[in-house]
Amino acid sequence: MTAGENLLVVDAASGRPAGSPTPLGESNWVHGLELVTLDGRLTAVVDDNGGSENEPGPDPLRFYDLATRRRLDGIEGDFAVLRKAQVRGRTVLVTVNGAHPAPGEVAVPAGSLSVWDPVSRRRLALLPGNPPAGAAHPDTSPPAAAGVSLDVGELQGRPIALTGGFDDVVRLWDLDTGRQIAATVPPGHTDEIDMIQVTRAGGRTVAVTRGWDGRTLVWDLATRRRVDEPWPGTYRSLAEIPADRLDDRRVLVVDGVPGVRFRDVVALSADVSPGDERRGWVTRAGDRTVLFGRDGDRVWIRDPVTRADIGVPVRLGRRVAPPLRGHTERVVQILYGRLGDIPIGVTVALGGDIRVWNLLDGRRIGTPLHAPNRLNAVALGQVNGHAVVLAAGRSEQVRMWDLGGAP
Repeated sequence: MTAGENLLVVDAASGRPAGSPTPLGESNWVHGLELVTLDGRLTAVVDDNGGSENEPGPDPLRFYDLATRRRLDGIEGDFAVLRKAQVRGRTVLVTVNGAHPAPGEVAVPAGSLSVWDPVSRRRLALLPGNPPAGAAHPDTSPPAAAGVSLDVGELQGRPIALTGGFDDVVRLWDLDTGRQIAATVPPGHTDEIDMIQVTRAGGRTVAVTRGWDGRTLVWDLATRRRVDEPWPGTYRSLAEIPADRLDDRRVLVVDGVPGVRFRDVVALSADVSPGDERRGWVTRAGDRTVLFGRDGDRVWIRDPVTRADIGVPVRLGRRVAPPLRGHTERVVQILYGRLGDIPIGVTVALGGDIRVWNLLDGRRIGTPLHAPNRLNAVALGQVNGHAVVLAAGRSEQVRMWDLGGAP
């Protein structure tokens, strides 16, 4: 697992950390983490931005021997998403390619997919994938591979990949042949697709897609049709969860008022409410079902029946300010800077709601700012000693707010 700026190894049976943390870099942003076995040794493959000292720059795949914490030879390039799949009995890595190849590397189209052999670090296949944001919508300006979602799975015994992005198209790929099986604009979404999840439910392979329209839809990949029957959303106990859902490990546990509840991720159509203080995932540790998640600054493992901690919770760090509450939609960007001598944070939510916070006491500064939905770029800077916020997006306009000097 990754926490803060470190790679951590935790014994899922005891809840105890195994060894010391492995630093990943200051202000590191992890895109993906997969585990593979190389020469009989468990190895972590990390897709991250290398920390602030690497920005702007390519985001390669870094390999770590989990027994020795030693960094191994990785895969150079620029990758925005990482998944692991099985093709002809062999473990492969599947990546979404970015637009910043490493020096000396051959550039590949941004938004395309690469299939890698983790043993030899060689590319096995290159699939077209989805066009990146700039190609699909020239008026946008996020990173080139942003908006290209990816997940992998199996369909009728064959390894598949599913991609979607800024062109509103979901594409189904055969990872064995590298060919496209289908491509469609899913009816039901009215805006771009920003999340794809392939899973098993009800005895069939389904895809869960979420769009910027706020809708979460389920699709039968065999028939290519939308699943319209109602899905149960919340269970009162683990015993109520269908076996195929529990085996998929796609169940969210929420411990709040009026008590613990288990939510089927396939059925979720909205984020967990702000009042839910504790959340985690149902998973397996050997032959035992456990709850794994975080509570404030702790990562915990709990017995699903007694809800007692298993082992010693792993601390991620000390909270230095109360939670910043007020947004009603998902926060998609966080900026930080200074307003005079006061450290401030600027949070941007999906609906265009922008809020400024005093990071010393967690209080909001001023009234919320608002911009049209679909912001693609927000920046915080200084002009003549005044802090300013700039925002731009699909409206083809750049808006600027003067936050003033020191309050």
